[in-house]
Amino acid sequence: MQLPFKTKNLLEIYEHISSLVTQTNNYELTSALVQIRQTYSTMLHYMVKGIDDPNSGKIYTDMVRQCYVIGYRASRLTRLKEHMDEKYAATFRSIGVQSFSNTIKSLEESRSRLSETQSLINDIGSVNELDIKLESQRKVHQELLISLFNIVWTSDIWESSDYQSASSLLSSS
Repeated sequence: MQLPFKTKNLLEIYEHISSLVTQTNNYELTSALVQIRQTYSTMLHYMVKGIDDPNSGKIYTDMVRQCYVIGYRASRLTRLKEHMDEKYAATFRSIGVQSFSNTIKSLEESRSRLSETQSLINDIGSVNELDIKLESQRKVHQELLISLFNIVWTSDIWESSDYQSASSLLSSS
């Protein structure tokens, strides 16, 4: 989602995002925005006093980046509230608070159980009880794959741990 900022003026970006965040009633976003405003005010205070901070450029750029992230999240939450009937919003609601990492872990455990059961069947031949168990495990594995897809599809901005989990999953058997 592209946010409509044609400026890197933090105050203009802040004002625009502030109205978006207010619509969401999201405490986490409001708190993050207040923190940016306080940091920006402190920066301006030191600039007015003539105190030179060699990191001010980096801090400013980081605050602009944080505003874009907050703006994206606020826009996304607003869209989810306004379009409750869309497939995306329905899927997002159905997922709840499922963790990307936990779903991957469950998927890996499911894959391991599938392999063990398949090995047993291969070793001793088709046994009705094992065939039923294998089919049940395949169904659970398929549901986990669908759940993982839905989590990725509706996920917000990923944390580094999400990237690591995804990378680990992609490199695993």
